[in-house]
Amino acid sequence: MTPPVINFSTLQAAVEVAATLAFALSGLLAGARKQLDAVGLCVVAGLSAFGGGTLRDVLLDRRPFFWVEHADWLWALLG
Repeated sequence: MTPPVINFSTLQAAVEVAATLAFALSGLLAGARKQLDAVGLCVVAGLSAFGGGTLRDVLLDRRPFFWVEHADWLWALLG
């Protein structure tokens, strides 16, 4: 049996999802330590989740930003 071939774009998407969730969780934990309410927790988690990717896109001069290309992430945060 041959092992399944992993597509690079699939691997990249999986890493982006894992990184976004990890930074959202770190923002959530930081907000919880400061005893923020639910809205504050969502704001801090969203800023930390999208801030790193936005900074990466600015430094690499990539347009449009990843959250503009993949608006599902933004809607998931707002929902």
